Amino acid sequence: MKKTMLAASLCLASGLALAEGELQEQATFPFTTVVAPSTKVTIELDKNTVKATLPGWDEQVLFDIEPLEGEEAGRYPVAQVGDFNFDEMQDIAIQDGIGYGGVNVFYRVFLWDDKANKLKEFATPVSNPVLDGEKQTLVSAQRSGPLWYSTEFRAEKGKLYAAMDTEMIPFGDAVLDYVVFKNAAGKVTGTKIVGESSDDQAVDYAKAASATATIQVDKAPLYDKPDSAAKTKMYVIKGDKVTLLDWKAKEGGFGEGWFLIRYQGKKVIEKWLESSSLSQG
Repeated sequence: MKKTMLAASLCLASGLALAEGELQEQATFPFTTVVAPSTKVTIELDKNTVKATLPGWDEQVLFDIEPLEGEEAGRYPVAQVGDFNFDEMQDIAIQDGIGYGGVNVFYRVFLWDDKANKLKEFATPVSNPVLDGEKQTLVSAQRSGPLWYSTEFRAEKGKLYAAMDTEMIPFGDAVLDYVVFKNAAGKVTGTKIVGESSDDQAVDYAKAASATATIQVDKAPLYDKPDSAAKTKMYVIKGDKVTLLDWKAKEGGFGEGWFLIRYQGKKVIEKWLESSSLSQG
């Protein structure tokens, strides 16, 4: 899964606004940022408590930071400033944890509410945030073992929602991306399994073709659902080509699970089968 981290070169503390989709890192506290025209907010660290000084000198306590331990002890948190919900105001994300040897950096995001004149915390923490101003997306990605998982947030009237979840599926010598699409109400609107990209460009999952696979066993039974008790009398045979539509991992089995497949024979069949029945191509 190819990720491109965006860098910013404009300084908010001097009163300049960030271009859409840029992030400005603040590595020291206190710092002051312009969140809206003629509106500044100062973020400071009072021992382990993160506080914001709002217009009119009102104080807002944001959260308490857990003391870092081990090799991370003594490190200060980092903040990222940018327009996280694409409402033309600047928001603040503050580091609140590090995982997987420093690969995953977790942030709590505070969105500027101009009507309430204060910061409001976004309900979902983000990891390694990436903003895309052109697509108006916020991507949160984290690694677990050798695999990456990500959520793409989109904004609707200034409110962020999880529009797409992506996870990597080990498949033979390759890796597939399992994508779940959702609407603003949180309802799943579709799923797709996509093969690895052959270039350095980000994959447009909505337009990408679904991955295909080949049956590698003599006879692969088909199931009505991803459950061994739901076996049907139907099957596909070695060499048959199928399209991968959906995925359900098995508990405790790395890369083991069930694929919902589409087989085009005399008629179209959509059933589940075990991933061990398939090979690439």
